[in-house]
Amino acid sequence: MPAPQPGEVHDGYRFKGGNPNDQAAWEPLTGDAYLSGMDPARATQIKAISEGRLPIPTGRAAAAPYWQQMMSDAARYDPTFDAANAQSRVATRRDFTSGKSAQNITALNTVVGHLDHLDRAIDGLGNYAGDEPGPVLGIPLGPLADVNNKAAHFLANASHTGERYKDFDAAKTAVANELTRVFRGTGGAEADIQGWLKQLDSTSSPGELKTVVRSMATLMKSRLEALGEQYKQGMGRSIDPITLLTPDKQAAYQRMLGAASSPQPAAKRPPLDQIFGR
Repeated sequence: MPAPQPGEVHDGYRFKGGNPNDQAAWEPLTGDAYLSGMDPARATQIKAISEGRLPIPTGRAAAAPYWQQMMSDAARYDPTFDAANAQSRVATRRDFTSGKSAQNITALNTVVGHLDHLDRAIDGLGNYAGDEPGPVLGIPLGPLADVNNKAAHFLANASHTGERYKDFDAAKTAVANELTRVFRGTGGAEADIQGWLKQLDSTSSPGELKTVVRSMATLMKSRLEALGEQYKQGMGRSIDPITLLTPDKQAAYQRMLGAASSPQPAAKRPPLDQIFGR
């Protein structure tokens, strides 16, 4: 048999060079590299065992040479795998795909979608901020910003042009319902949610409203981290990671955490603006 060349793979080991009879000349492979030379069907099963998708037998059946070799191969594929956490991985995978954790993940993604809608609805309100130059002499509005926003809200409703307020209130309600569902039973978090909802007044300044949105997003961070840690412990640091938020929700979530709302065109202000010459 000809001597192996550096880089050649045999029985799950890559030859590095030197004396092929020297164990140090062979590098043990893991991950997909280890599976690359196997029969595809067997490789698929090994990967499924590691990821908790394929339960291994218990009792005497587990002692069969076939399953002993499969578990050995799974440990080579994923060095964090062993027989002791195999059943835990199956249970964790099931919980995170169809159990309570899966429901919580769905709710968290839904909350992010509603929060994103609410954050953009704040831009759509076109509210005055306290540090904006006022319509008269360019003097900052300060406390008068709140007065102007309340008056604008009143006039919009009176003239049936308050769709942007209805959109904001609908988004606020959706956030409240879903966020409460996520944190139901955690008294402190629920109390925080109710307190923040009281601050979500459509006549408040954009900065005040976005601060509340950021607080809600920050509260979600603790829940996301807790779920991630639960998965990590249940899977025993599996090489199969979990993504709790879909890519679009992750992007929206990071934007809200950074309080960097995408610029939106200001809503057309009600007739009050014309009265004050703005």
